[in-house]
Amino acid sequence: MTTVSTEMKIKSIFLNEFCEYGTTVTVECENYKGLTVNFHVQTVDDEHRSDLGCWLFTDEDSEDIDADDYPLFNVSEVVGEAEKFLADKFEIERVKAGIYTKEDKETGECEVLVKNSSFINSLTSSYQRKWEHSHGIFESKVEALEFIAKL
Repeated sequence: MTTVSTEMKIKSIFLNEFCEYGTTVTVECENYKGLTVNFHVQTVDDEHRSDLGCWLFTDEDSEDIDADDYPLFNVSEVVGEAEKFLADKFEIERVKAGIYTKEDKETGECEVLVKNSSFINSLTSSYQRKWEHSHGIFESKVEALEFIAKL
């Protein structure tokens, strides 16, 4: 039996430029042999959700991949790092029943979201989104809160 090392380092993580809604995160990884691969992790509600059609792909493979396609990389860690990046980038705050703000910590832009009342978590709520809909993205949290006050 051959043991394959998945020792790798994350070189960079960023929101992908070809995705206008900020839902694809690129994780640049280098394995122990010096091979660098850009993994593109599609997300829904800041999580990689294959049940909702999210793909994991690379520059070389434009189709959905899995761990068997890249045995020299820890694909689960790649997905986890992408989700952690989004969790660190945005601050989500409950404003009132069912209404939340999602503020980009870098730009200050703030989205107003309505929670799906049927959603429990991504493990038990397959095929359901956490957010029912968005009221839009505002230039600041102040503007978002002013909008919420008028709801």
